[in-house]
Amino acid sequence: ILTGLDARGPAEFLDAVQALLRLIGPFLPEEWEKPDNPSPAAQRLKPVLSYLDANFANPELSLKKLAGVIHLQPTYFSNRFKKIFGTTPIHLLTELRLRHARSLLLNTDKTLNEISFCCGYRDQFYFSRVFKKNTGQNPQQFRKSAGLFGARGESV
Repeated sequence: ILTGLDARGPAEFLDAVQALLRLIGPFLPEEWEKPDNPSPAAQRLKPVLSYLDANFANPELSLKKLAGVIHLQPTYFSNRFKKIFGTTPIHLLTELRLRHARSLLLNTDKTLNEISFCCGYRDQFYFSRVFKKNTGQNPQQFRKSAGLFGARGESV
């Protein structure tokens, strides 16, 4: 289950959540959906998860494109996605991008500009703001706190 927290994509993350639900399932109310029997609505959205996993680094990715994967209107798609998965598709996209960014910050010596581009952000300054808002540290502080590459004199 813990390895699912560092999953490489939304499908792996959902597999970890499913394993956790199997453990706590006996303690949940009977009316909750069983994880072994995914709803048709969740099955219908599964191609979007695969698409997100494969295309999160595309800076052109939008709600409209995600909805188009399964031929739905963006607002309806976003509402259904949130109802089924408990998060919006854009929030999941941001989480995927930031997970990848954290991995690159910890395991490479790429510049912030290179990392922002690899994660689907055209502007390193916007990337830094999003990163800080979601992690509490800017990318440079995150890298320093890990003690791997230290200060590189990069602007954030």
